[in-house]
Amino acid sequence: MRDGDWPDEVNVIELICSSFGNEAWYESLASQIASHLGWSVFNEHEDRPVYPAED
Repeated sequence: MRDGDWPDEVNVIELICSSFGNEAWYESLASQIASHLGWSVFNEHEDRPVYPAED
């Protein structure tokens, strides 16, 4: 891909949340989006998967 070109598909969505917010709310939103798109969710700050949850 050359600079300025757009990819045919996007497979990353980043949710930016307040450090004072309810983290569970953001994880729930991310999980709902991922479920709808057939994706997974990973919390980079805690280095752990969110959705699907690990057993």
